[in-house]
Amino acid sequence: MNATSPHHLDYIPTVSEKEADPRVAAIFSDIKTTLGVPFVNLIWKHLATIPGGLELTWSLAKPLYASQVLNESARTLRQQTTLVESVTPWPAPVRQALGLSPLDKSEIVSLIEDYGRANSRALLILKYSL
Repeated sequence: MNATSPHHLDYIPTVSEKEADPRVAAIFSDIKTTLGVPFVNLIWKHLATIPGGLELTWSLAKPLYASQVLNESARTLRQQTTLVESVTPWPAPVRQALGLSPLDKSEIVSLIEDYGRANSRALLILKYSL
């Protein structure tokens, strides 16, 4: 287990992808494949610290991710506002000072879009589960 950041006062125990045992690593891989994103969100990493928590929650949530209703609702939600469009871009001199190339910018935008896809569906699953 580790903290999300040693600089944060709030401590959320997690299992990192690198530290995951084979069983948890397999579920993490399935999550990334099912959600179509290159990362595992913090909630799944935290659930892996609870005995049986990750397995049970993923077994209940995974079928929901295949739902056309969920995916259409998530698409509609994302169309309401996009984080990428609402963020004011940093001026070129700032990006250059930070050493960010056009490729870096493209990768950052892609990551934000991946989080938007993953989180919009997770938000709706929570809503439908209540």
